[in-house]
Amino acid sequence: EVKLGGNALAAVAFAEHIKATGDKKYLPQLLELVLWIRSMQDENGNFAVHKIKYPSGEAVKFESEYYPGEAMLALMRAYEITLDKKWLDAAEKSALYIINVRDKGLSPGELINDHWFLYALDELYEHSSNKAYAEHAWKIAQGIIEDQNGEDARYADWAGGYYKNPRTAPA
Repeated sequence: EVKLGGNALAAVAFAEHIKATGDKKYLPQLLELVLWIRSMQDENGNFAVHKIKYPSGEAVKFESEYYPGEAMLALMRAYEITLDKKWLDAAEKSALYIINVRDKGLSPGELINDHWFLYALDELYEHSSNKAYAEHAWKIAQGIIEDQNGEDARYADWAGGYYKNPRTAPA
């Protein structure tokens, strides 16, 4: 299977290598990955396909809460390296879809606690100063704070964690 999130995180890794070393030998692989990521995006900005079968290319009925944020972060990293506006435009299109369609009308507590999307929103805001990005990031952060177990948690070692049977990844 080929996953939107897996391709995105590989692209982020290539971008980080390029930024850290200045060596662009992995730039072709980074660009192939973000080109594929962008091909999974609908006209409205939604990433409609999150996983496909390999080698058939058949879409798998699966949706990850985190893959769109990972994909946007990969697109932003490609933009920062190449300054090719098509990557910025694709990331913005996805962010605006999530803010104005998927998350429209949701309270902070109803939003997905998605740190990948927060990273992407931060980078988008740096490049565009669109207040919607900062406002939505703030709402997500409020939701994360609301979801954290406090001192009144069922068990003392649950305090500070997330979910009623805390897991390490959300923390």
